[in-house]
Amino acid sequence: MCDHTVYFNSLTLDLIKQIVEKNLIELKKSLAAKNVDMTYTDAVVDHLAKVSYDPIYGARPVARKIDQLIKANLVDEILFGKLKTGGEFQIDYVNSTTGPAALDFKFTKSTPATPSPTATATKNNSKNKKKVTVP
Repeated sequence: MCDHTVYFNSLTLDLIKQIVEKNLIELKKSLAAKNVDMTYTDAVVDHLAKVSYDPIYGARPVARKIDQLIKANLVDEILFGKLKTGGEFQIDYVNSTTGPAALDFKFTKSTPATPSPTATATKNNSKNKKKVTVP
C-alpha cells in the first residue's frame, strides 16, 4: 500500500466569498420554508469571507461563522419573536467609528396568513409532537 500526499492550493478571498454566498443562499432557502425572507448586503458577504478565511482550513470555518454570527441571532426571533409567523429581515455590516463593527439585523414582522385547511389538519395532527426545527 502506498501513501500519497495531496497538495491543495490555498483558496483566494474571492473563492471564499463565493462559498459564503452559496451558504447564505442555502440559509435563505431554508428560511423560506418558514415564511421568512432574508436579504443581505455585499458588505455582509465581504465581512463573512474575511472572518471565515483560514489559509490552513480553507472554507471549513464558513459554516461555523454563519452559525455564530447569523443563525444564533435568528433562533429567538423565529421561535418567539418578530419572525414567529414569518416576515422579513435584512442584514447589513456596520463598521462603526464609535463602537465595534457588527452585523446589523432589521426585522419586519409580516401579517399572519390565513392557514390553509391542509396546514390546519397537519397542525392538529401533530399536537403531541415536540420537534423543533431551527435553521
